[in-house]
Amino acid sequence: MGLKMFARGAWRANFQLFMPPEGPALPISTLDYAASTRLSRASTCLAHKHRVYVGHDKMSLTPDTRQTVVPVMEVLGLQSATMDDRLESDVTSPMSEAADDVSSTVDHAGYEGIDWNRLPGYSISKRRKRPRTSWIWEHGYDIEKDESGHRFWLCKTCHKKRTAVTHIYDAASTSQAGAHMAIAHRINKDGPMTSQGKKQRTLLDMAQLDSHQPREQALLNAFVASFNPARFQQLLVRWVACDNIPFHKLESPYFRDLMAYANSAVIESGCIPTHSTVREWIVRSFERQKGVVTELLSRSLSRINISFDAWSSRKFTSLLGLTVHFLDDEGKFRTFLLGLPRIEGRHSGENLADRVSDIIHEYGFENRVGYFVTDNAESNDTCLEYLGSELGFSKQQRRLRCCGHIINLVARSILFGTDADAFEEDCQAEKEIQDDMKLWRCKGPIGKLHNIVHWVQRSGQRIEKLHKLQSIENVALNLDDQTTYDVVLDNATRWNSSEAMMERGYQLRNALDSLVQAEVTDWMEYVARRTQNGAKPMPKRSRKKPAIIDDRMSVEDWSVIAEYLAILKPLKIATKRLEGRPKEGKFGAIWEVLLTMEWLLKHLEDSKVRHERDEEPYLRIGCNLGWMKLDQYYSLTEDSPAYLAALVLHPAFRWSTIESQWADHPDWLDSGKAAVQELWEEYRALAVEQDTIPEQPTVPRKTTDLDLPPGEINPSIHSRCIPAKN
Repeated sequence: MGLKMFARGAWRANFQLFMPPEGPALPISTLDYAASTRLSRASTCLAHKHRVYVGHDKMSLTPDTRQTVVPVMEVLGLQSATMDDRLESDVTSPMSEAADDVSSTVDHAGYEGIDWNRLPGYSISKRRKRPRTSWIWEHGYDIEKDESGHRFWLCKTCHKKRTAVTHIYDAASTSQAGAHMAIAHRINKDGPMTSQGKKQRTLLDMAQLDSHQPREQALLNAFVASFNPARFQQLLVRWVACDNIPFHKLESPYFRDLMAYANSAVIESGCIPTHSTVREWIVRSFERQKGVVTELLSRSLSRINISFDAWSSRKFTSLLGLTVHFLDDEGKFRTFLLGLPRIEGRHSGENLADRVSDIIHEYGFENRVGYFVTDNAESNDTCLEYLGSELGFSKQQRRLRCCGHIINLVARSILFGTDADAFEEDCQAEKEIQDDMKLWRCKGPIGKLHNIVHWVQRSGQRIEKLHKLQSIENVALNLDDQTTYDVVLDNATRWNSSEAMMERGYQLRNALDSLVQAEVTDWMEYVARRTQNGAKPMPKRSRKKPAIIDDRMSVEDWSVIAEYLAILKPLKIATKRLEGRPKEGKFGAIWEVLLTMEWLLKHLEDSKVRHERDEEPYLRIGCNLGWMKLDQYYSLTEDSPAYLAALVLHPAFRWSTIESQWADHPDWLDSGKAAVQELWEEYRALAVEQDTIPEQPTVPRKTTDLDLPPGEINPSIHSRCIPAKN
């Protein structure tokens, strides 16, 4: 799992930036393959009496041949090839018109039946005596080009039949020769193809070609050469890495049948790897791009800023993901995933520092390290202390805190109080379902709603009843949208799952009330039967009262849920705004952090006042605890001058904004100005290339949700429901 996540991130962040352009492979003469190592593969051209030649822009066909070639290639989805200028001189006819009609055949061991008059410039390979393990040599001659000594494979069957086009393939790769044998002669590494193999649709079947006819043989030759195994491998690796495809899926016989149906050359050329082979391909692909990324890092205009986090997979494999953020030499913002190493042992600060340091030195930017963005775990503080002592920077100044994680802690304090972590541990401990529901019920309306949605989800019959109740409601309201919905389950990891549970629960409150009420009615009828309408005590051997009855929601409970949604809505907006990659100087830019915190603090202060006189203390206490948690982390932003510097250097804000925000705290303003001045002096002496980044026109700042008073932001509650029943 770790490797695929690593590879997928690497492909998305790195490889797609340097992927060779799409397009057909470079064509090459059927008799004269270039020895240039700059070409990644060789294609064929058609050259004999049908006068099919390769030009610079497209295949040049005579009218009679074009009518055959073009439609077939369009059917097969093939593109006409283009010719590299360096190969133009190498395009020659496979049979010279001036060749002597007399065949001077010289037989040597393994070269019986070869006609050297048809192969000017070629000779017996000097390396023929070396061991040749590939099966294709049983069906081909080992020859070489005299001038270059480059080695080629010549199809024996086609040569002896004196076909119009001589099939010669570069011996450096056996894939095209193997594809030719499979398509033209129905032979693979196991010998003649079996009846099962003949059922596969080949290029001959698709185009209805007869390989014994010269013109159709020429077309087949073009089709075989148009398949580039190297390009196919590259695309396959990208698909597996980016779409998180399990490696073993490539060994599925159904997948292989699909590939064989599309093009049998894919299978016969061995382009579908095993699970271990595709893993090696991915690793090699990553290693090939590492040098390019290292070069980009070395030429960056900014320091290399780092974000990292550690976690454990479902199989309890500990991993550390490290991503870098910087401006490249053209002033473009870049984000690369550099590593996903495994962590052995505890997630201690020292252990994390070792892994982070290894990646920094591997890419060679230890002298250009900038700021670090991590969550608020204490182990990260320890990690940065070790790195600071090694690389020579102040941990406090370079340590930035993930604002999304801060908002998560604030929301959890609002929802579950000061002991949110202890509450989670109690819920995760093994206990009876009724005990777990009792624990949640202590949390008020949120806990009761949690119990209801999990109770619904545990039974297929209850889910079906929930949808039927929604359908009845939709018909009663005569709604155009008759869609019904499932409940949304919350989890103990992210607060927004609780917010989503409450929003969906509020939307379905009438159906949920009816479902629980049915349980209440059923229980009351059962009690009446067992006690004869209260005339007798309840027998000892009676069924237990369903725990869900105690979780029945009242109108007041649903009102509390609606108020929670209103309180959490700005936190959701802030999270969405800050979790993205910065675009046009916003959506995750560091200048937004202080303004977002100020905005949320004001929102929580107003909410606390609004619920000060509530009979139930849930909302008032939650708002107060959330405000205290946010204020704690707002104070910690003073440790790093980066937050304040980013805001005051923004042309739309400058010092005037912070002066108005901190009017009641002149000491904050004085210390902040001193810290920003010190940071400015650090950069002041650096040389600046004036023309490095083109000047951009000033764009007026657009109004966003952060500019709206929190009271004007309403929760996204569906109000179409029938008034809730008690």
